[in-house]
Amino acid sequence: MSSAAVAQLKFINQIPIDVVTRPGGSQALGHVYPELAGYKVRMTGQTPIHVIDRNGYRRLVPFPHTFMHLFKDAAVIQGTLVSDLVTEIAEGPSLDDGAILIRGMSSERIYLLDRGKKRLITSHIIMDKYDFNEGAVVVVPQILIDSVPTGDIWE
Repeated sequence: MSSAAVAQLKFINQIPIDVVTRPGGSQALGHVYPELAGYKVRMTGQTPIHVIDRNGYRRLVPFPHTFMHLFKDAAVIQGTLVSDLVTEIAEGPSLDDGAILIRGMSSERIYLLDRGKKRLITSHIIMDKYDFNEGAVVVVPQILIDSVPTGDIWE
């Protein structure tokens, strides 16, 4: 290998990689963009869709069932940004395959049930921000809601 090629490799190895800490302490490459919270994004020419959470991480949404159980139909077409720059957004944990919206029979509070935890959706403004489908909310006995561990608020 020529000395110019070796020098170029050394230079590339010195370029800092942006490393951010995910909630929970693990590290991810990329940047967080909390200002994009609520957006659905996907790479140009790719099928996987991600939702940007309140902390600015892109979280894979298993498609199509989980996506259809959470979001309004129009979110696939109108609400998804398509760009080659999606990979620059730090990746957080995927939503569970089968994540759903739930509420108890005796309550108006709606939760995102994901990763074994209920995550309170604080208002209709947040429902609209994420294009959550209120018609897809599963109503269950309140005792089931009360028995599920509470996770971070989804806002």
